Amino acid sequence: MVKIALVLQQSAFTSAIAREAHDMLLALAAVEHQLTVIYLGEAVLQLVPTAVNASLGCKDFTPGQKLFGLYDIDQLLVSRDACQQYQLSADDFRVPVQLCAMAELQQQLSQQQHILRF
Repeated sequence: MVKIALVLQQSAFTSAIAREAHDMLLALAAVEHQLTVIYLGEAVLQLVPTAVNASLGCKDFTPGQKLFGLYDIDQLLVSRDACQQYQLSADDFRVPVQLCAMAELQQQLSQQQHILRF
């Protein structure tokens, strides 16, 4: 089993990158890789349930995060600094996450065989 970290740094609706990362995450999980997902910066906003404005011209993929448990994606790490920046707590998120300091996130990254950044 390959250990892969996906580092997400984009908001859900600023570009297609966040959606592509989500699709990649589910595809990798489907073939039984051990995944660690790290949300940095504005990517933490992907985890917050929102009402999507149809004028954005894109489909809201974020409710699919509820499927993470079915795919055995349980290593969801969130930057504590990003949560403070956006005034969020773990209770604000759609799925259970672990809040981590940057040192903890760096330690997690050092244990991975592959790192994909989106």
